Formats: sequence, structure tokens, C-alpha cells
Amino acid sequence: MCLIDGLPFCAGKKRTQEELALGLRTFLAAGVPVVITSDCNPETLPGLAEDLRAIGRSGGLVTMEPYSTASLESMLAALAAADGLEIPAARIRRLIASERTRNVRLLDILLRRSAGV
Repeated sequence: MCLIDGLPFCAGKKRTQEELALGLRTFLAAGVPVVITSDCNPETLPGLAEDLRAIGRSGGLVTMEPYSTASLESMLAALAAADGLEIPAARIRRLIASERTRNVRLLDILLRRSAGV
């Protein structure tokens, strides 16, 4: 399986997109499953090459709704436990979770900042 996380980081980078498209076509031709994540629809992503949009259209597209505050609080607890961090006060945890982000990396950054790491 090939997992590409964060397609928007490639937007506007012509050479990177060319290499990515070549690699994806190679994986797909070999029957390797490919999963690409993006926090926005590739069709509406400015600066994304048409061949990458076409590769995206050739597969399935799943839209995820923002996590609930309770789910985000659970993720915060799991991230903190995995990294051995002290979970911030419940009110801080709720404040972080209230961001309602789809981006778990951002959640981890907010957790680390609140824990002073």
C-alpha cells in the first residue's frame, strides 16, 4: 500500500507533482493500493496539476466531516498517553478539542504546546 499524506503540500510545485504522478501511475499499474489524504477536494485545490486530479477521479473519494468534540478529546488523551505527556487540565483539553479540526497533526501540535513540549 502507498499512503500519501497531505496532497495540498504539493500544490504549485510542478516538479514534485510530476514525480508524484509518475510514482502513482507506477503503483497503480502494479496493482498497489494507493491512499491519498487531503483536507480539501483535489478538484478545488489551486495549483494542482490536471494529471493528479485525473488520478484522483479514477478512484473513490471520501469526504469526512469534522470530528465531534468528544472524539477530539479522546484523540487528545490517546496522543498524550502515547507520548507520555501529562494531559492538560480538562478545560484546556476542551478548548483544544473545540477547534473541531480535521487535522490530527494540528491537534497534536496544540496538545504539545499546552503541555509545554
